[in-house]
Amino acid sequence: MRGRSLARAAVAALAVALGGCSTGDEHLTKREYEERVLEIVRGPGREADRLYHAVVAGDLPADACQTQTRELHARLGEVVDEADALVPPAEIEEQHEEFVDAARESVAAVGEAADDVEDGELRCGQPLNERIYGLASTARAVRAIQRLHERGYVRFVLSE
Repeated sequence: MRGRSLARAAVAALAVALGGCSTGDEHLTKREYEERVLEIVRGPGREADRLYHAVVAGDLPADACQTQTRELHARLGEVVDEADALVPPAEIEEQHEEFVDAARESVAAVGEAADDVEDGELRCGQPLNERIYGLASTARAVRAIQRLHERGYVRFVLSE
């Protein structure tokens, strides 16, 4: 495994980056946006982090690997669903959309890996870690978060 802090950063990036579509509601204030993001990071984001470590840290039996990898994908999907209702402050809509696009790609890649685990073509531990760690889409999400930091938003995300 390449480091717990990097895994946390990836999960945190996904948690923030997965927010998305406007519902026609008013834009959230900076404080409201950050409170909602923090709820997502602490809720399904934390569970996704735990599951990520469970599936990449060791060689789980095939049935446990399948179950937990599928659950990881589901938790990331939950992050998408919860964050999708966010209407970011107008001044960060562009960065927010960058998050959405990049994170959706990462979640799709995790879903494909979960399918391969289910089909017996991929196993937990290092093989799964190599497949889902360091995705280009996650790196794009992290860069978008860094751009948010530059605008004074969500500094608690990716900080150690």
